[in-house]
Amino acid sequence: MFFRFVLGFLIASASQLMVMFMFDIVGIPVLLSPANGAQILVMLVIGQVAGWFLWLLISKNKAFAIRPHWVIGSIYGTLVWIVVGLATALQGQLTFSWAFGPLGLLVSWVAFGIFGIVAAATAHLDDKVRELRTP
Repeated sequence: MFFRFVLGFLIASASQLMVMFMFDIVGIPVLLSPANGAQILVMLVIGQVAGWFLWLLISKNKAFAIRPHWVIGSIYGTLVWIVVGLATALQGQLTFSWAFGPLGLLVSWVAFGIFGIVAAATAHLDDKVRELRTP
């Protein structure tokens, strides 16, 4: 079970990074411009922490567990986007998307939404969550 979650949250982070890199390649800079190995590692670690926190929220709260994963994931992805963006911008580690204009902001937000949806779908694989979802 543990490795399934680790892999699922890794896929969520990789999906997010792929969206960002794809737009970066076509000339629309987003959160990781320019990206280096350390920034990618930080994003993967943040993805694991955020994924496990989401699992904890969903597995302990029936109100979250009964909602579709895309609803919870979209909301959670947006919250993670705000927290990560503000924290990294304040620390000077990454430049947050609003420095790149509205298109960079939109792409970054969508990428975090994708992360949230995949992470929520992974969290919904848990047996505890399945029990909470059963009427």
